[in-house]
Amino acid sequence: MLILIQEPRTNGSRILGLNSKGSLLFCSCKENNPRTCIITKGLSAYCLPQHSSRDQTAVRVTYKNRYHERSIMVASVYMPIDQSPPSKELENLIQYCYAKGLPLIIGADTNAHHFCWATGSKECNHRGYILSKYLASTDLSVINQGYEPTFCVGINNQSLM
Repeated sequence: MLILIQEPRTNGSRILGLNSKGSLLFCSCKENNPRTCIITKGLSAYCLPQHSSRDQTAVRVTYKNRYHERSIMVASVYMPIDQSPPSKELENLIQYCYAKGLPLIIGADTNAHHFCWATGSKECNHRGYILSKYLASTDLSVINQGYEPTFCVGINNQSLM
């Protein structure tokens, strides 16, 4: 199980209501009121604090693929409305994954609207245009399905299977 969460309920640096027996909760411990976290269960995973902050949690997950062990990066990202997307920390994570040859999956609350990640949406804002332009300059692909006003992107530089 792998869950990427943005804007969890918090009390100081503590995330509330997400403790589940046998699961691990990852977030930036050095920040008050973290706005992202990741929950894993039944997976070998560890947090990358150098790529984690109040608005970004990055976790490396290792799994077995038939005969080989593989690793993938996952990130839960929150993009505050008062800051232009993408953040420098997200750009650094993307560069890190490229350099290491690691696939990356990002679950994000971007506060941006665009036709690319909300199929059938007629709404597009300036943040959406900025983020869409940035995504087009990377090897990231929007992998949303359906009509949900949320999206997930991934780097397809390695097969996950």
